[in-house]
Amino acid sequence: MGYSVSIPKVLYKDKKLKDFDIRLYLIIAEHVNEHGYSRITNDTLTHLIDKKETAIRDALKNLVKAGYLHVKLNAKQNEMYPQDFKRVIWLIDPYNTWRNRLKKEREKERKKSIENDKRLFIAWLRADCKGIRFPVNIGGLTQNYAIELSNHGKYLMYLYPTGEERIQLEPHESQEVFDRMWMSRQIIFKVLRTKAQSKTLDELTKLANEKNEND
Repeated sequence: MGYSVSIPKVLYKDKKLKDFDIRLYLIIAEHVNEHGYSRITNDTLTHLIDKKETAIRDALKNLVKAGYLHVKLNAKQNEMYPQDFKRVIWLIDPYNTWRNRLKKEREKERKKSIENDKRLFIAWLRADCKGIRFPVNIGGLTQNYAIELSNHGKYLMYLYPTGEERIQLEPHESQEVFDRMWMSRQIIFKVLRTKAQSKTLDELTKLANEKNEND
C-alpha cells in the first residue's frame, strides 16, 4: 500500500535544493531505521531512482551542504552501528517531523481500512444472502471452519486459525459461480484477517450470532 506524505516545507522552500535533491532525501528517509540512520548504498539508490551515480553523488553533496544529511564513512566497531557499515547517512531535521507525520498518516490509513472492512461486513450480514452459512462462533477461530458460499453447497471456503485459506470448487461449478461469490468471499476473509483487533471481532461475532438466530 502506498501512502501520501507531504514533503517537509523547509525542503521545498529551500532555493538551494533542486527537485532531484528533495526526491533523493525522501527516498533515503524511507530506508532509515528507528535510530535515524541508514547504510543505503549508491548502487541501491541508483536502482531505486534510475539515475546515474554521479547525479546521486551531487545530490548527496547538496543535501549535506544544506544541512539536511550527515554522511560518515568507514564506521568503527565501537560506534552504535555494525562495523560493516561502509557509509552511514543520518537525516537531520526536518526528518523527525516528517517521520512522525508519516507514522500518523499510516496509522490513520490502517484504522480507516479496518473501519471500512467492518462496514462492508455488516452490510454483507444484513444482505439477503440465501444459501450462505456463517459459523456462529466465528470470533473464536480455535478450529477449522468451512463457510458455504454457493446456493448448492458445493463451493466451500475453509478458514484456518493460522489465517490460511483453502478453496474447494467442484468440477461442475462454473467460473461464473466463482466470480459471483468472489466479493462475499473477499469481505469475509479480509475481516477475519483483522482478528488481532479483538473488539472489532467481538462486535462482528455478535452480529453474526444475531443473524444465525434470526435465519
